[in-house]
Amino acid sequence: MINSLDELIQKLIPFSQIEEAKIRLAIDDTWDADCLSCQIDNGKYLLLYYTTDLDNPGEKYPRSYNRRLATHNKIEINGDLYDENTICYDFGFVLMLFKEFFQQKDIPLYILD
Repeated sequence: MINSLDELIQKLIPFSQIEEAKIRLAIDDTWDADCLSCQIDNGKYLLLYYTTDLDNPGEKYPRSYNRRLATHNKIEINGDLYDENTICYDFGFVLMLFKEFFQQKDIPLYILD
């Protein structure tokens, strides 16, 4: 359990140097809690935010980062292929999202859609 924003940041900073990892931060310990996850692969970050569907509160849906590129090439992350639009290359942005989720318990739709 992480109790403070400083503790969260201190735990996340080393991930900027790690070649391959998965990070997950959930609102609480329940299996269906809203959560923010990040798959790391050599400076590439795949961010996913699982949140409650407002139209169907019993369902969760993923929201992801979108670079809004015109091309849709495939990029490999930990052995799987993803649209290049969903890949972030800025660890500062990753930190900002985890900080936002920790403090607000939400990620605005304009950030991850």
